[in-house]
Amino acid sequence: MLIGGALGILGYSLIKFRKKKYWQIEFVRLADICAMYAALSIFIYRIGCFIDGHIIGAYTNLPWGLRYSNGAVTHPVALYMAFSALLIFIILKAFFGREKIAKVWQKV
Repeated sequence: MLIGGALGILGYSLIKFRKKKYWQIEFVRLADICAMYAALSIFIYRIGCFIDGHIIGAYTNLPWGLRYSNGAVTHPVALYMAFSALLIFIILKAFFGREKIAKVWQKV
């Protein structure tokens, strides 16, 4: 998914901005935008994994473990991964478009 996305962004940048010298900067800007929404798509995907029960974590005695019908209690690994991706999305969204970042890109 990541390689295909990067190749798609690279191809778009080369086609759209091929006559200009700054296609590399446009590639980086597009990659920044796509990275933010890739984290959001991973969050949605992992929530689906949790609902469907694909990822079952290690056995635990902790109070937030998931109890199954057979009595086993496991870590909610899909939720851990989903909320970490959501946190990454929130951090990237908070910093995207800030004045400091814009000044850094102007120097490139």
